Amino acid sequence: MPSFLHLSSDQLDQDLVTEWYKDRAAQISQKTGLTQNALHLLEIGMESGVIGLREMWNTLLVLNYLIYDCECSCLNLVEFQSKDPLEIVKLMMSKVSCFMKN
Repeated sequence: MPSFLHLSSDQLDQDLVTEWYKDRAAQISQKTGLTQNALHLLEIGMESGVIGLREMWNTLLVLNYLIYDCECSCLNLVEFQSKDPLEIVKLMMSKVSCFMKN
């Protein structure tokens, strides 16, 4: 069971709500591998006016592309975040070059 104790507070403020969304999206992606569900959660937050979620949403969007379109199914959020941007571009381009050959 995920622990959100670090988010407990007597006062609910914007930063706390933003952190909850980010933490929960990361847990969904990491524990289930369902990046699309994590993206949907962040979209709900952004549509509800929660600020500070766009960067995490962009990260998960690229990860989702790599997993489903580039078939890098063994990649998870922690591994993705630890990769150098050049490595990410190379992964993305490897699939594009396959399409160009066909």
